[in-house]
Amino acid sequence: MLDEVTEACEDLANDGRVLSREDDDRLHAANCSSAAGGYTSPMSALLGRLFMLIGMIILPIGLLTGLLKDNVSLEVRLLFIGGAFFLIGWLIAKRPAE
Repeated sequence: MLDEVTEACEDLANDGRVLSREDDDRLHAANCSSAAGGYTSPMSALLGRLFMLIGMIILPIGLLTGLLKDNVSLEVRLLFIGGAFFLIGWLIAKRPAE
């Protein structure tokens, strides 16, 4: 039984249709790259996600300020600040690595 499995694995390893490691890396890079044509570096993705999180924390604070304290000017200001943080974070996370 073990010999059959070994023979099947050897046949599969010698099959020309099976992708080599280099082919796999090349296909992975082609399929996983962003629309701009590159990977996002881990640090910029982390920084972008952090900015997006800060924006998502500021937004409900602004909404609650407007609802509970009836301060519409502060609400709008906080909504713009939170939206700006989120947008900047999204752009940073989307930016391809150089």
